[in-house]
Amino acid sequence: MENKLQDALVEIREVVERYPDYIEAWILLADISNKSDDPENEIFAWQQVLKIDASFFKNSHYFLAEAQLKTGDYQSALEQLDLFLQTNKISENLRSRGEKLRKQCIYAIEGIRHPLPFSPVRMEGINSEHDEYWPSIQTDGKIMVYTRQERLKDMGLGDEDFFFSKWSDSIWKAGEPIPGELNTAWNEGAQSISSDGKWMFFTACNRPDGKGQCDIYVSRKIKGKWLPARNLGSPVNTASWESNPSISADGKILYFATKRAEGKGKIDLYKAVLFGSETDGFPRFRKVENLGETINTPFDEMAPFIHPDGRTLFFTSNGHPGFGGADLFRSVLDPSGKWTEPENLGYPINTHKDEVGLVVDAPGKYAYFSSDRPGSEGRDIYRFELPEQLQPTPVTYAKGFITGNGKPLNATIQVRALKDSIRSYLIHSGDENGEFMVCLPVGEEYLFNTSAPNYLMHSMNLNLASVFTAEEPFLFNVELSPIKAGKSVVLENIFFLTDSYQLLPESEKELQSLIQFLQINPSVNIEIAGHTDNLGTAEYNLQLSEKRAREVFIYLAKHGVEEKRLSYKGYGFEFPLTTNKSESGRAKNRRTEFIVK
Repeated sequence: MENKLQDALVEIREVVERYPDYIEAWILLADISNKSDDPENEIFAWQQVLKIDASFFKNSHYFLAEAQLKTGDYQSALEQLDLFLQTNKISENLRSRGEKLRKQCIYAIEGIRHPLPFSPVRMEGINSEHDEYWPSIQTDGKIMVYTRQERLKDMGLGDEDFFFSKWSDSIWKAGEPIPGELNTAWNEGAQSISSDGKWMFFTACNRPDGKGQCDIYVSRKIKGKWLPARNLGSPVNTASWESNPSISADGKILYFATKRAEGKGKIDLYKAVLFGSETDGFPRFRKVENLGETINTPFDEMAPFIHPDGRTLFFTSNGHPGFGGADLFRSVLDPSGKWTEPENLGYPINTHKDEVGLVVDAPGKYAYFSSDRPGSEGRDIYRFELPEQLQPTPVTYAKGFITGNGKPLNATIQVRALKDSIRSYLIHSGDENGEFMVCLPVGEEYLFNTSAPNYLMHSMNLNLASVFTAEEPFLFNVELSPIKAGKSVVLENIFFLTDSYQLLPESEKELQSLIQFLQINPSVNIEIAGHTDNLGTAEYNLQLSEKRAREVFIYLAKHGVEEKRLSYKGYGFEFPLTTNKSESGRAKNRRTEFIVK
């Protein structure tokens, strides 16, 4: 096709050189230039058409404006669109398109008057003489996975494969093929890596097990190697086109782009909700939903990226007001569960060219994208500092190892925001080494409970309510104790009103975790033990601790735990964990715990 266009271009140029007033030849030259993606020559051809006879083809002004937009000449395009829209007897479809482009020109002219700081830096070590694109970053910022397409000498482009790079000694190391069986003879690309780096969702096309042209696949990393990928199947994949997956940090929602007959436009953004797991741990999704008219337009929305904060969505669209081509946008999920009106990331992050495939790191400070801008070797990956007004909620992370009797454990970890009903995570430590990692958006207080068969639950409180940056992650290890009579567990997330035995609502999530532990271990009986600091008399504190322990007892009994398995006792300030000479010490001594009987 390309060779035929070039041959036609040579012939038609010869015609207009011999017959410069041959207006039909200039129109044909403009059309061929458009199909050849040559806007400069298309502009020149339409200008000649208008010069010869501006009334000959009433749509000339529109198509000239369209070509001028492709070069970023917004002012000239606006002038041509104004002339076009004054024309009588033009089709409603083309008038609608003309009005859309006019709004785009006005938007772009105003946006260029207020540019944002933008200094993209080419990522040395990751980039090579081949094409690199679709970056995805593990939450801790230590691993980047990306797609590479080889440029073969005299043979065009090779297939697409996954590579990864490690951040070490303040630099990204040279990329290597991803280990395992993920790369195949087919193309793999447009991937999204889970927050803990153990799962990868990606796009593959025309495979024997595919349901449509392109489908979404998933792979799991075991002992450092990626297993063969599995088609996600329905309802995520259909006979239509599915691509560009982005998995939320809690692993519960998969965002993706698809062409479906019931969509709002040509390509729409959808989400699917995690339903459960197969026997081997691979995820299953259901409740596939269109993200709605706030996000999707009658045109194309693609390349979703849900930030680890779980609420900030970046995506590409050529339907919302922009600078031409496909632009990058940002929308935030509000407390009512609705998406805010998409915000264009602005100039010069967006230009008259296509901008696709942006991801943002967990702290929300740096964005990564691919480009063939000057200085690139083909398509390369770049990083830039995201303007402050566009940054999502910073996200830090907790990372460490779960052990029992000194050996790695495959444990279950529940992480829940105490005052937010939406933020909750259920993760598992690694099969081979007990390692875990979980995202934690700042500004919240979290319950962190760990459990494993035949071991006592472990309770922690991670308070990020007054933390507004994500500079320092939480690095710690958890040693679980075997279930044994006399062993005790401090329930770090049981809270009472000051000088009262009234349970606060934030305690309920911890109490539900305790109930779950007792359900899983039906032979375990416990004593609820209340403790106080030493402020006040011994008699007052003994009574307060008794009443607090009794309130926990009552809650458990009301929620299905047999009373015969429970007892309670107040100990006042008889058994402090640490000094009572400081407020932080007294806070630790004011506690509720359970003892295995």
